[in-house]
Amino acid sequence: MILLVSLGLAQQWQAKPYGRPIGAMSSFGGARALTLGAEGGFIAMQPSSLLATQTRAQVAYHLYPGGGGHDARLGSFWGPWHEFFSLMAGPDLFRNSFRTDREVLLRPSLGLDLPVMVRLGPQELHVSAALVPSWLVAKDRRADLPVVHEFEWRVGLVVQGPISFGVYYSRRTTVFGVQEGLGVGVGL
Repeated sequence: MILLVSLGLAQQWQAKPYGRPIGAMSSFGGARALTLGAEGGFIAMQPSSLLATQTRAQVAYHLYPGGGGHDARLGSFWGPWHEFFSLMAGPDLFRNSFRTDREVLLRPSLGLDLPVMVRLGPQELHVSAALVPSWLVAKDRRADLPVVHEFEWRVGLVVQGPISFGVYYSRRTTVFGVQEGLGVGVGL
């Protein structure tokens, strides 16, 4: 049903496809990273009830000095959407890994994020925030947390137009401990 609604096959939903490149620079613990990728999918709105849904596929490559990794995702999110506020949540299936020139730090694993994302302010200039619990298939990648295997929270400021620009702060707990990051992103 989620896929049918996201594709706009239900009569009362207005759907539109989208695609965009992903580009970001971030810093985690002093190490800088470049992220490049692409995202595409469908956004559907139900104007009479202010409900929205987004289904998307995303692929990103992370390049670090002396290493890199990949992250591939398929997610579907839904919730209330208004001009000045949105609250979206839903499953985000992923496969990712990270390695240095010398060793594999995070071997490839499947997983599930269940993000809860909030937007405050008009679409053109807004604050966004998210809480992201994660569960991983690979047992050696699981952090010692109650109930979840990884946990992230992030907050950012986004300026959206023909070219979007965002700056964000994130804090993620993984099997390696807490990773804090500050990043900037640009999108079309």
